[in-house]
Amino acid sequence: MVNSTISRGQGLYNTAASTSLIELGIFQQALREAIAVQNDPVQKDEWTAFLNLSVSSAIQPLSNATRDAELPLDRLSIGSAMTYQQEANHDGGLLGAIEALRQSVLLQPRNADGSLWYFANPANLSYYSNLSYLDGMYSYAPFAVLYDAVFQGQNENAHLDALFGPAAALEQLQILYDVCKQPSGLLVHGFDASKAHSCTFNNLYNDIASAQIEASDRSLRETGKYGVWQVVDQPGNRRNFVEASASCMTVYSLLRGVRLGFIEDDSLRKRAVEAAQGIYQGVVESFVSESSNGTLSLNGTSSVASLSGESVDYEYYVSRPTVLNSLIGTSAFILASLEIERSS
Repeated sequence: MVNSTISRGQGLYNTAASTSLIELGIFQQALREAIAVQNDPVQKDEWTAFLNLSVSSAIQPLSNATRDAELPLDRLSIGSAMTYQQEANHDGGLLGAIEALRQSVLLQPRNADGSLWYFANPANLSYYSNLSYLDGMYSYAPFAVLYDAVFQGQNENAHLDALFGPAAALEQLQILYDVCKQPSGLLVHGFDASKAHSCTFNNLYNDIASAQIEASDRSLRETGKYGVWQVVDQPGNRRNFVEASASCMTVYSLLRGVRLGFIEDDSLRKRAVEAAQGIYQGVVESFVSESSNGTLSLNGTSSVASLSGESVDYEYYVSRPTVLNSLIGTSAFILASLEIERSS
């Protein structure tokens, strides 16, 4: 899937899609992890060269802190890739963009409870005002921790950076956890601190490993197959569908949790592996296809879903169209596949 993605001309900075920032960030993460386990030196060199090109393509667009602050928090997933590359290659050309992204976090609006807005859209500030998304934490938290770890002591303004470091990242996650947690253990998509919007179950984020596993087990009980559904807690319901990228990220998170020892209970570890393998098999059977020239494609990734608007409900989520070869989906599939290979 890595070579197929590159052959389609994907993996470089562009603004064609509203999800382009998170697409590029997760692709760079997937490519970095694929390079780490690649034993073929020629293939490793080719992928490394493309990763360098991918990261470099974002330097100029992300080198102005004021403009960066007008983008979704998704931008910080690229900041993490830049920081990893700078640390590995000692590439001083990345430092300006990394610093601009750091400064942009300090410019990000916050709610009264301290939670970061997901998007301060200058074209329509009221549309996203007060909205804190779990989506944003996928990009913000790693960047906040990584920047602190790599550059701690090198920045004379470090004492001003209350939004960086493990404690800061945990604080943001804790705020969202406390507001968004449901009795099932699942988390809703996010929240509006002004209480102007309602939420429904998001297709990407689960609370803890046991909630992820229970949701997958429920899918198996009620539909006869493992999968992560667009509306997670209603498998098999009218118009609901198994979503490819969420399924892949669940495989990745469960198997990674088992491999790194984050899931300690033996029974839960066994259930996690069974669920992950079942979900992955379903993704391969339902969404992966191979063309006559040998390239792989992935269907079934939901297009962007927002908490903005007046009707963010079940019907809204199940009416989202799916996209062929979305970088979010194909990159998630790469991450899931790597964990499947490690677990075999």
